[in-house]
Amino acid sequence: LIYLYEVNTIILGEERSSSFIKGVPFGLLEPGANAVKTLYLVNTGAPGDRVIDISIQSRPPNSAVDPAEPELDDMTETTRLLTVPTVDPLKIVQSVSYRHGLEAWPGLADLDTFDGDKWNPVRTSEALVNTKIECTGPSPLQVESVTYERESSTLIPLPTLQPPDENLVALLSIPSRATLHVPIPLTISVRNYHPSRSANIVMHLELEPSDGFIVAGLRSGRLPILMPGDEEKFTWKLIPIECGHVKIPQIKIIDKRPTLTSGTEPTAETVTQGEMVKIVNVRLASSLAQTTGDQLESGGTLGTVLVLTK
Repeated sequence: LIYLYEVNTIILGEERSSSFIKGVPFGLLEPGANAVKTLYLVNTGAPGDRVIDISIQSRPPNSAVDPAEPELDDMTETTRLLTVPTVDPLKIVQSVSYRHGLEAWPGLADLDTFDGDKWNPVRTSEALVNTKIECTGPSPLQVESVTYERESSTLIPLPTLQPPDENLVALLSIPSRATLHVPIPLTISVRNYHPSRSANIVMHLELEPSDGFIVAGLRSGRLPILMPGDEEKFTWKLIPIECGHVKIPQIKIIDKRPTLTSGTEPTAETVTQGEMVKIVNVRLASSLAQTTGDQLESGGTLGTVLVLTK
C-alpha cells in the first residue's frame, strides 16, 4: 500500500494515481530470491519535499486467512516513510535593458504629433529582454534535440517593464572607428519628453590639451527653445590626431529652466546653474545595465573611438 501526501503523480508498472496504489503483487519469492519494482514520482507542482508512505505485506505460501480469527493471520508488514526532495529542473533568469529609438521625431507641425489616439513608436523606447535558462536540478541536463510541436508549449512570462522616466535626454551618436586625420561626425540629439514643459538648452564642448581630437564647430552655444515633444540636433566634426582608443571630448548640456517644486521661488543660483541633462551614447546603450538604466550623466565619460592609421 503506497500513499502520497501531495497532489502529484505516482507510477508503478501499469498503475498510475495521484493518491495511492495498492495491491501490487511481487509473486512467490524463493529463499534467497529478490524482486524489484520501480516507483516513479512525477512532480508538477512547486518545489519542496514530497512524502511517500510504503507498506509491504508478506505471508507464507499456502497460508489462508480466517475472517473469524484475524489474529491468527501469519502476516508480516514492513513500513517505510520516505521524504523525497524535489527542485525546479530549470531556473529562468531575466534581465531588461532599454534603448532609445534612433529615428527622427516628427516635427511639431506634423498633425500626427497631436493625435492622442495614434501610437507613435518613434517616441518610445525599446525594451531588450534577456532570458537565461539554467539547469538547477541535482542531475545534469543534456539537450540532445529540440522539436517544436503545436500540441505543446512552454510559457515564459515577461518581467515587469519599467522604462526610465525621462523628461530631457541627449542622445550622442559617433562612429566606433576612425582614421587618423579624417574627420568624423559627432551628433547630439536633445529630446524633450515632457508633455507640457519647454526647455532652454545650453551646450558646452570642453576640449582639453590632452584630448586626441581637433574639433570643428561651436564650442559653446544655446539651442532654440525646445518645446514639449520636440527634438534638436547639433553636429561637430572631430579630426583625430592620435591613434588608439581616443576619449570623446567632454560635453555638458544644461537646461537653464530648472524644475521647481510647488511653493518655491526661483533663486539666482538655480537660474544661473540650471540642471544637467543626461547624455546617452547610443552605441553603448544596448550594453548598459538593467532596469535602473546606467545612463551617462552630462559631463561624464562618454566612451572612446578607435583611431587607426588607415
